[in-house]
Amino acid sequence: YVIKGSVNISKNDVITRIGEKHVVFGETGSDVVLLDDGNEAEFACFYFQLFNQTLPLFTSYKVNDDGFFDTLNDILVNLKRQDALSYGYANAKFETLLFGWLKDIRTKNSTNDPQAEMIYRTEIYINEHAEEKLRVCDLANECHYSEKHFRNLFTKIIGVPPKKYIENVKLERAYTLLRNTDKTIDEISNLLSFSSSHHLTNAFKELYGVPPTAYRKID
Repeated sequence: YVIKGSVNISKNDVITRIGEKHVVFGETGSDVVLLDDGNEAEFACFYFQLFNQTLPLFTSYKVNDDGFFDTLNDILVNLKRQDALSYGYANAKFETLLFGWLKDIRTKNSTNDPQAEMIYRTEIYINEHAEEKLRVCDLANECHYSEKHFRNLFTKIIGVPPKKYIENVKLERAYTLLRNTDKTIDEISNLLSFSSSHHLTNAFKELYGVPPTAYRKID
């Protein structure tokens, strides 16, 4: 993310200029190089692996979120603390940013592919009904696809299997409830239709690196 100024990115010897307040996604490697273009750029780089998928390179996405700088500063402050809870918190904040960017980009780059549009509508449905018990077979039926075809298509287009995507959406909601309400783990588990509080706890720890109760201890 370019905070100030501009920066050039060279990929396979093709140079692209990235302007201020723009975000770029790309695969790391020896063929990707950041180049100073003389404009005294300030930028933040995050290295991450998203569902073992390679993200395409975007060069024209401008961030218009006024609260981004506060969120970025919050991430950097927690990373500097160098403890497990702070790393988990920073990771959660970054994922919120990342998914927001990707959703915005996907909306701006809509496709004429009817199958892709169907999957994108399903993705929106999952996010709007996160509190419900969502089954892959039911989602496939709504799309008039076999469950196997739906799973393969969803994974190809979204980058993660539908069952895992549903779980991740629910975990994001759990994170918000843990930080902003006094609901117990059992109450949150029931509200988000997890099979059990044990399931919620294990999945939350796997995604964020710490058990859910630990988030309430972070200032």
